Amino acid sequence: MIQTPSTEGWLRSLAPRFGWGEDWEEIERRALKEFVPNSCGSIGRPEDIAHAVAYLASPRAGFVTGADMMVTGG
Repeated sequence: MIQTPSTEGWLRSLAPRFGWGEDWEEIERRALKEFVPNSCGSIGRPEDIAHAVAYLASPRAGFVTGADMMVTGG
Protein backbone atom coordinates (compact mmCIF):
# COMPACT_ATOMS: atom_id res chain seq x y z
CA MET A 1 0.00 0.00 0.00
CA ILE A 2 1.31 3.44 -0.95
CA GLN A 3 0.08 6.58 0.79
CA THR A 4 -1.52 8.76 -1.84
CA PRO A 5 -4.31 11.29 -1.31
CA SER A 6 -6.86 8.69 -2.44
CA THR A 7 -5.43 5.96 -0.18
CA GLU A 8 -5.41 8.31 2.80
CA GLY A 9 -8.98 9.41 2.05
CA TRP A 10 -10.11 5.80 1.76
CA LEU A 11 -8.49 4.83 5.07
CA ARG A 12 -9.91 7.92 6.80
CA SER A 13 -13.36 6.94 5.52
CA LEU A 14 -12.92 3.46 7.02
CA ALA A 15 -11.64 4.77 10.36
CA PRO A 16 -15.04 5.43 11.98
CA ARG A 17 -16.33 1.97 11.04
CA PHE A 18 -13.30 0.25 12.58
CA GLY A 19 -12.86 2.60 15.55
CA TRP A 20 -9.46 3.86 14.46
CA GLY A 21 -9.99 7.45 15.62
CA GLU A 22 -9.22 10.58 13.61
CA ASP A 23 -5.46 10.95 14.07
CA TRP A 24 -3.58 9.91 10.91
CA GLU A 25 -0.78 8.15 12.81
CA GLU A 26 -3.33 6.00 14.65
CA ILE A 27 -5.27 5.28 11.45
CA GLU A 28 -2.05 4.27 9.67
CA ARG A 29 -0.95 2.03 12.56
CA ARG A 30 -4.31 0.28 12.79
CA ALA A 31 -4.73 -0.11 9.02
CA LEU A 32 -1.29 -1.70 8.82
CA LYS A 33 -2.09 -4.09 11.62
CA GLU A 34 -5.47 -5.12 10.18
CA PHE A 35 -4.95 -4.90 6.39
CA VAL A 36 -1.34 -4.84 5.22
CA PRO A 37 1.17 -5.67 7.94
CA ASN A 38 4.83 -5.19 7.04
CA SER A 39 8.23 -5.12 8.72
CA CYS A 40 8.71 -1.38 8.38
CA GLY A 41 5.57 -0.50 10.33
CA SER A 42 4.46 2.22 7.94
CA ILE A 43 2.55 2.66 4.73
CA GLY A 44 4.84 3.22 1.77
CA ARG A 45 5.32 6.73 0.47
CA PRO A 46 5.64 7.69 -3.20
CA GLU A 47 9.28 8.59 -2.58
CA ASP A 48 9.96 4.98 -1.53
CA ILE A 49 9.04 3.88 -5.04
CA ALA A 50 10.94 6.81 -6.56
CA HIS A 51 14.14 5.79 -4.75
CA ALA A 52 13.93 2.29 -6.20
CA VAL A 53 13.30 3.66 -9.70
CA ALA A 54 16.19 6.12 -9.38
CA TYR A 55 18.52 3.31 -8.33
CA LEU A 56 17.46 1.07 -11.22
CA ALA A 57 17.86 3.93 -13.69
CA SER A 58 21.29 4.85 -12.35
CA PRO A 59 24.72 3.55 -13.32
CA ARG A 60 24.86 1.85 -9.90
CA ALA A 61 22.39 -0.74 -11.16
CA GLY A 62 24.47 -1.44 -14.26
CA PHE A 63 25.09 -5.05 -13.22
CA VAL A 64 21.48 -5.71 -12.17
CA THR A 65 19.67 -7.90 -14.68
CA GLY A 66 16.42 -9.80 -14.53
CA ALA A 67 15.82 -9.11 -10.86
CA ASP A 68 12.50 -8.65 -9.12
CA MET A 69 12.72 -5.71 -6.77
CA MET A 70 9.89 -5.71 -4.29
CA VAL A 71 9.36 -2.31 -2.70
CA THR A 72 6.87 -3.52 -0.09
CA GLY A 73 8.26 -2.62 3.31
CA GLY A 74 9.27 -6.16 4.02
